[in-house]
Amino acid sequence: MLNMRSQYNKQIKEKTESVSEFLSDQKEIFTKNFLTDLLKTEANQIRNTENQITKSLQDSTLKLDNDYKSFMGFIDNEKEINKRNEDVTIIYNDLLL
Repeated sequence: MLNMRSQYNKQIKEKTESVSEFLSDQKEIFTKNFLTDLLKTEANQIRNTENQITKSLQDSTLKLDNDYKSFMGFIDNEKEINKRNEDVTIIYNDLLL
Protein backbone atom coordinates (compact mmCIF):
# COMPACT_ATOMS: atom_id res chain seq x y z
CA MET A 1 0.00 0.00 0.00
CA LEU A 2 2.84 2.36 0.81
CA ASN A 3 4.42 1.54 -2.51
CA MET A 4 1.20 2.39 -4.39
CA ARG A 5 0.86 5.65 -2.53
CA SER A 6 4.45 6.54 -3.33
CA GLN A 7 3.87 5.78 -7.04
CA TYR A 8 0.70 7.91 -6.99
CA ASN A 9 2.58 10.82 -5.39
CA LYS A 10 5.34 10.41 -7.95
CA GLN A 11 2.80 10.52 -10.84
CA ILE A 12 1.14 13.63 -9.42
CA LYS A 13 4.51 15.29 -8.98
CA GLU A 14 5.49 14.48 -12.59
CA LYS A 15 2.12 15.68 -13.84
CA THR A 16 2.50 18.92 -11.89
CA GLU A 17 6.00 19.41 -13.25
CA SER A 18 4.86 18.81 -16.82
CA VAL A 19 2.00 21.31 -16.42
CA SER A 20 4.43 23.79 -14.90
CA GLU A 21 6.88 23.24 -17.76
CA PHE A 22 4.07 23.63 -20.28
CA LEU A 23 2.94 26.91 -18.71
CA SER A 24 6.52 28.15 -18.55
CA ASP A 25 7.08 27.24 -22.21
CA GLN A 26 3.83 28.96 -23.21
CA LYS A 27 4.81 32.07 -21.29
CA GLU A 28 8.20 32.12 -23.02
CA ILE A 29 6.60 31.62 -26.46
CA PHE A 30 4.09 34.40 -25.78
CA THR A 31 6.85 36.75 -24.63
CA LYS A 32 9.00 36.01 -27.68
CA ASN A 33 6.05 36.51 -30.05
CA PHE A 34 5.19 39.78 -28.32
CA LEU A 35 8.78 41.04 -28.64
CA THR A 36 8.92 39.93 -32.27
CA ASP A 37 5.75 41.92 -33.01
CA LEU A 38 7.22 44.96 -31.27
CA LEU A 39 10.40 44.70 -33.30
CA LYS A 40 8.42 44.35 -36.54
CA THR A 41 6.39 47.45 -35.65
CA GLU A 42 9.54 49.43 -34.89
CA ALA A 43 11.15 48.21 -38.13
CA ASN A 44 8.10 49.36 -40.11
CA GLN A 45 8.17 52.77 -38.41
CA ILE A 46 11.87 53.13 -39.17
CA ARG A 47 11.30 52.07 -42.78
CA ASN A 48 8.46 54.61 -43.15
CA THR A 49 10.61 57.37 -41.68
CA GLU A 50 13.47 56.40 -43.98
CA ASN A 51 11.13 56.54 -46.99
CA GLN A 52 9.88 59.99 -45.95
CA ILE A 53 13.44 61.26 -45.56
CA THR A 54 14.44 59.81 -48.94
CA LYS A 55 11.42 61.45 -50.61
CA SER A 56 12.21 64.78 -48.93
CA LEU A 57 15.82 64.59 -50.09
CA GLN A 58 14.75 63.81 -53.65
CA ASP A 59 12.28 66.71 -53.60
CA SER A 60 14.94 69.04 -52.20
CA THR A 61 17.43 67.91 -54.84
CA LEU A 62 14.92 68.58 -57.62
CA LYS A 63 14.09 71.99 -56.17
CA LEU A 64 17.79 72.83 -55.86
CA ASP A 65 18.37 71.79 -59.47
CA ASN A 66 15.45 73.95 -60.62
CA ASP A 67 16.66 76.91 -58.55
CA TYR A 68 20.18 76.52 -59.97
CA LYS A 69 18.85 76.42 -63.53
CA SER A 70 16.71 79.51 -62.87
CA PHE A 71 19.68 81.33 -61.36
CA MET A 72 21.93 80.42 -64.26
CA GLY A 73 19.22 81.61 -66.67
CA PHE A 74 19.06 84.89 -64.76
CA ILE A 75 22.87 85.27 -64.91
CA ASP A 76 22.87 84.57 -68.66
CA ASN A 77 20.09 87.13 -69.08
CA GLU A 78 22.08 89.73 -67.12
CA LYS A 79 25.16 89.05 -69.26
CA GLU A 80 23.10 89.49 -72.42
CA ILE A 81 21.63 92.77 -71.12
CA ASN A 82 25.10 94.06 -70.16
CA LYS A 83 26.43 93.12 -73.60
CA ARG A 84 23.57 94.97 -75.33
CA ASN A 85 24.13 98.02 -73.11
CA GLU A 86 27.82 98.01 -73.99
CA ASP A 87 26.97 97.74 -77.70
CA VAL A 88 24.51 100.61 -77.43
CA THR A 89 27.05 102.67 -75.49
CA ILE A 90 29.72 102.04 -78.14
CA ILE A 91 27.31 102.98 -80.96
CA TYR A 92 26.21 106.11 -79.08
CA ASN A 93 29.81 107.13 -78.41
CA ASP A 94 30.67 106.58 -82.09
CA LEU A 95 27.74 108.79 -83.13
CA LEU A 96 28.90 111.56 -80.79
CA LEU A 97 32.37 111.59 -82.26
